[in-house]
Amino acid sequence: MNDEHILSEYFAENRRMPTYEEMKDLFGVASKNTVAYRVNKLLESGFLIKEGSKLMLAECGYVMRLGTVQAGFPTAADEDVETELMSLDDFLVEKKNATYMLEVQGESMIEAGILEGDMVLVERGRMAR
Repeated sequence: MNDEHILSEYFAENRRMPTYEEMKDLFGVASKNTVAYRVNKLLESGFLIKEGSKLMLAECGYVMRLGTVQAGFPTAADEDVETELMSLDDFLVEKKNATYMLEVQGESMIEAGILEGDMVLVERGRMAR
C-alpha cells in the first residue's frame, strides 16, 4: 500500500489527518524525519496541502458542515461557528472552497421536499433555486 492510499484510508476512517507520530506506525518507519521527508514528497506532488500548520488531503471529497439554516428565510452564513468535516463524493461539489453544508430548520420548504433536519449544500455567491 502506498502513502497516498494509507493516508486516504486513515482520513476516511478518522475524519482527520494522522499526527507525525501516528504516521510513523502507519508508514512502518522509525523516525519522524523519515515521516517529514515522505510528507514533503506528498506536498510536492500535490497530494497533500498545508493550511497553516495543518496537513490536508488536496482532493478529499469533504466539505465543512457550517451549522444550520432556516428554511425559506435567507440569512448570511456565520463563519465563527463550530464546524465539522462531512464526506461527499468528488463529483457532487464543483467549488469545494466555496461550498458548505447546512442543516435545515423549519418547515417552510416541505412542498419542495426539503424537510427539517435535511442537509443542504450551499455554494457561496449563488442564488437559491
